[in-house]
Amino acid sequence: MKKWNSTIKQIKDLNYDEKFVIKNLSADKRILEMHRERLSKILKDRKPEEIERQISDMVIRDNAFSMIMESIVKCFEFNMDASEVQKIADSLKTNEFYASYPAETLTKIADHIIKRDLIFSELARLWDIRVSDNEVNESLNGYYKATNESIRSYLNDKEKFENVRNVIIGEKITQEMLRRFKFTLDLKKPEENK
Repeated sequence: MKKWNSTIKQIKDLNYDEKFVIKNLSADKRILEMHRERLSKILKDRKPEEIERQISDMVIRDNAFSMIMESIVKCFEFNMDASEVQKIADSLKTNEFYASYPAETLTKIADHIIKRDLIFSELARLWDIRVSDNEVNESLNGYYKATNESIRSYLNDKEKFENVRNVIIGEKITQEMLRRFKFTLDLKKPEENK
């Protein structure tokens, strides 16, 4: 995981007995469309309804993840390096997805990114989550087989290779969070939400 100047300190134990109830779902339409395009590209042989089912599962998972993270954040205190936050916010400005966001929002997103990374590093340590070079290679090979796109640059560039490792670690941590912390759905029909 990336090394930050910002720091984290655990101030209380994680509460694995806390119950999380999702009463309504939220998702950014642009992000959903990006996922839909990515899944359609990777899972070319799947029917559209299978892709949509995966999108629905992703929305539920993302909403559960957000609720759990809100609880986990309260177990830590952070010492944020302002120049680091600004550097991330500036890099977000160059991404077309975030280009129209106000500076204040980009700063909040940057702060969130760093805190998430710090928490993930702590959870990886606490839960003994690691990703071997072999796992990264298997993931890259799977991507190549699914898309037929070259993976050579990832294999030859240590930074890109480590970025793939970090994505896999993040996925493993997310899966472990959803396993350790229980959540349920209690969704109301649209007419019941009035």
